Amino acid sequence: MQQIKSTNHPTLQKTSFGWIVAGHLNESVAKQTVCNLTINTLDNQLQKFWNIEEIAQGQPFTQEENKVEQHFIDTHQRTEEGRFVVRLPFKENTLELGQRTEEGRFVVRLPFKENTLELGESKGIANESKTLYLTERNLQKDQEVKQRYINFMNEYQ
Repeated sequence: MQQIKSTNHPTLQKTSFGWIVAGHLNESVAKQTVCNLTINTLDNQLQKFWNIEEIAQGQPFTQEENKVEQHFIDTHQRTEEGRFVVRLPFKENTLELGQRTEEGRFVVRLPFKENTLELGESKGIANESKTLYLTERNLQKDQEVKQRYINFMNEYQ
């Protein structure tokens, strides 16, 4: 074993575990020692955890978001499988199906839209407008089929 001896100082001795300090100290030489151990990785992990788990104070809902939330509360149901079923909202007080505007265009209701869309104002929907026109023309030929078509479409309002 290795040893380092000195007068008025402790003895240093090498062991299988490393160096140890043993012996007496003169009080005049002794100083107060403070030891502090910080494990940064644990501290950082805890800090990240609390940042993730903290509930953020969100922005208040917009008027449209409040309407959607209220619609969900008023109309939702839960099926036996645990799925939610919510009725689609449609704008009220629009023309009935089968009617046209003064300009001769169909009016279509879209969910969550405040304004109606008049078909024929956009080239992108020209084919759909033509299809609707042909459907209406065919329905005009047979009033019974037209009434059944209108009744069927009204079920989805």
